[in-house]
Amino acid sequence: MATAKTIGELTAVPSLTLATQYMVEQGLNYSATHTQLATLLTANGFQRYDQANTSKPAFLVYPSGNLLNVTGNSTEYTVAWDTESYDQGNDFAANTFTAPVTGIYHFHAKIRIANMTAAADNAKVTITAGGVDHDVNYGALNDMPGDITLPNEIQVSLTAAQTAVVKVTVDGEASDVVDLFGAIENTVFWGRLVA
Repeated sequence: MATAKTIGELTAVPSLTLATQYMVEQGLNYSATHTQLATLLTANGFQRYDQANTSKPAFLVYPSGNLLNVTGNSTEYTVAWDTESYDQGNDFAANTFTAPVTGIYHFHAKIRIANMTAAADNAKVTITAGGVDHDVNYGALNDMPGDITLPNEIQVSLTAAQTAVVKVTVDGEASDVVDLFGAIENTVFWGRLVA
């Protein structure tokens, strides 16, 4: 990743003004074409604002449709994510994120469950990262039959090749009658390398 240039007393991610000032200070031709200018600036450590920082893995996935009858009778269901909004680094596949490098990762899961009856007692949203379950437990669901959105968010240290998945469990129902609402506004899993 390009580092910010220091120009005079200004240190920042360079703007066009700073880039022009840098070129003048370096005696460079600033009447070049846009492509030549972009090439010149990149070669001198400037990064365009509209270019993604592909050196940091990040993803956002969601199910495109509803996931039917996946839990309810204490079945632990690994959420099936079939749609990627983005996957910077191509590190998400088969419902699993695989850390490409060692570092600290931030993960967030939001699960919207539906079709609970008054028999549903508890729910649990689990992010399993690096082989460790990070659970958020929700009780007294029998007071809220119907649907509810349940979040879980963690920040965790992973070594390269360790994985992260999301699981959901609802108990108290006579069988697995609980669904997960699909679509990005209902059920989503995202993560990114933060350090």
